[in-house]
Amino acid sequence: MFLDNILPSYLGALGSPKCFLKRLQYPELVSFGLLANLSAMRDRNVIVDIDSIWDIGANQGQFAFMANTVWPTVPIYSFEPDPDSFEKLSKNFKKFNILGKPYLSALSDKTDVKKLMRYGDNVNNSFLVRDEENVSTVDVACTTLDLMGDSMPNIRTAYLKLDVQGF
Repeated sequence: MFLDNILPSYLGALGSPKCFLKRLQYPELVSFGLLANLSAMRDRNVIVDIDSIWDIGANQGQFAFMANTVWPTVPIYSFEPDPDSFEKLSKNFKKFNILGKPYLSALSDKTDVKKLMRYGDNVNNSFLVRDEENVSTVDVACTTLDLMGDSMPNIRTAYLKLDVQGF
């Protein structure tokens, strides 16, 4: 975390005012620290020459939104198995003209149907069972990274983001 190492958290906005303004404008989609660090990695040539971004465990598209802010010409392929979160993800792709495509699917080691545990806070939905009340389940389709990659355009260098709650 570049900014966190340089500045105390309350001064982070001084180091990256554009990221701070995005956070104020879209608080439900922007993590100031993550957006600032993605921007810093781009500016410092830590992440270069990527031709796609794969967002595994996309939820409502928070990461896709931030990645699109940093790399607006790079297509983003987002995978989200929860139907409710996927609906919001799809709307965010359209609303913000994000290149690429969202997929209503989980990525797994094999093609299958699995039960997704849906918790009160949908950012913590998971295939893993937690000791928590008020859990519902939904059957979701799973596919493999290899199968999805075969159906994509020729991709040389992808940025892969995984947020799969331990799955």
